[in-house]
Amino acid sequence: VILSSWLNMLGSIIRCLSVASFVNNRQSPLIYLFFGQSLCAVAQPLVLFVPAKLAAVWFPEHQRATANMIASMSNPFGIFLANVLSPVIASKVQYVPVVIGVYGIPAVFACILATAGISNRAPPTPPSASAMHSTSEPFFAGLKQLLKNKAYIILMICFGAGLGIFTAFNSFLEQILCFRGYPNYISGLCGALFILAGAIGALVFGLYVDRTKKFTEVVKICFALTALSLTAFAVISNLRNQPVLLAIISFCLGFFCFGQYPIAMELAVECSYPVGEGSSTGLAFIS
Repeated sequence: VILSSWLNMLGSIIRCLSVASFVNNRQSPLIYLFFGQSLCAVAQPLVLFVPAKLAAVWFPEHQRATANMIASMSNPFGIFLANVLSPVIASKVQYVPVVIGVYGIPAVFACILATAGISNRAPPTPPSASAMHSTSEPFFAGLKQLLKNKAYIILMICFGAGLGIFTAFNSFLEQILCFRGYPNYISGLCGALFILAGAIGALVFGLYVDRTKKFTEVVKICFALTALSLTAFAVISNLRNQPVLLAIISFCLGFFCFGQYPIAMELAVECSYPVGEGSSTGLAFIS
């Protein structure tokens, strides 16, 4: 986490150099922009796999799904804030450098918090018996076990498909709707509802699973309703003048598609035991 925070901070600072007036004009500012963005991209995988490990080591069993949910939702919540703040700050082209500078502030703040606040890998007193006796397979041996685990392979494929749907929907929503004549604010509203509904769904499902331990049932139902919501969006998006239906479907799609995200990560850890949490969640992300 500390290494990731430092890489992210350095990448953000270098990215800010692309719009700094004192940088040598003989070099293209794109060099600083791409190099800084690449550092931030390298930092991202180091911290995306942390929530499952954090929940397993620092929280008792009846709180792990909720802890995983809170940590996992920080990423889409940041995307949501960026989507909302960027058009507000960069109302004109000349304000784009301000956006880059503003986004460097939380990177510096997070680096300071991680460096000063993280001092132990585990709590002094284990929160549960499983955390006290936690043992993980070596990395390569764990990968072999994962590739032989049929239940994990099925979950990995479904999880990768769901994550791909979320990324594609969030990236191409504006192009899909604007092509059918919908204004930009409709696509922005649908995107905001999509992410907001995902956060609400993760909260609801996380609390429910912590109480009932019905990981498999929740994931199966969410995948089925995600497929129905996605089919409905594919049909309605081809029609004109249906902003209300599009908003409702976007909300449902986010609620079921991204709401199950932390639950699927926790289920990946459960069905791949005794493989380490980082290996099981990391391979699911790569899928």
